[in-house]
Amino acid sequence: MMDPVSAVGVVAAAAQCLGIALKTIRFCYQIRDSAESATDRNKELERAAEERHQSNIQRKLEEEFLSSLLFNEMNDRLLSVKGAAPNTLEWLFYDPDSDGGLSVKASSQKIPKRYHRWANFHQWLRTDSSLYWICGKIGSGKSTLMVHIIQDRRTRKGLDIWKGQARLHVFQFFFWRPGSELQKSILGLLRSLLYHSGSPQCLLNLCRSSMTV
Repeated sequence: MMDPVSAVGVVAAAAQCLGIALKTIRFCYQIRDSAESATDRNKELERAAEERHQSNIQRKLEEEFLSSLLFNEMNDRLLSVKGAAPNTLEWLFYDPDSDGGLSVKASSQKIPKRYHRWANFHQWLRTDSSLYWICGKIGSGKSTLMVHIIQDRRTRKGLDIWKGQARLHVFQFFFWRPGSELQKSILGLLRSLLYHSGSPQCLLNLCRSSMTV
């Protein structure tokens, strides 16, 4: 029969062994959890690397696509148009039925009202109405007027009101009959508009929007 002291020693030794076993088991679980965590991190890193790779491929394809649309003389006509003389085209942004529409501001010369009948361009910018048609004889200044419209901050201000919360895209193309084939063709127009969209994704968004109208 084991004496009490020996029994206590055996119990203590058993308890110590059990404690060691529990610590070993706990350590094994920690190793397993660490391994699983490391595996998950590796998978996340692999996914992130793959996403970056695909993004780089997509960006390269977009750059190549846009580069294929560009042609050297794309903006030549726009850059060759001489700017308007000061205050000569201010009338376009006036209400044709107001006093400002009857004479050019900053000029004391009164011009007969019959020469100032035009659709309200400033109002047109802010509404969902159709095309604003500008026509005139050769050399009458149509291109100069269009450059003035594009560059004047009031055009953008009016369009900002019209667009609301939507994103605004402003594209331009100047046909030029004496120019190259691309400067006077529908192909040149389409290539220019697509190029100035800035991104094939923008083009896709525009297509989707037009299909829902």
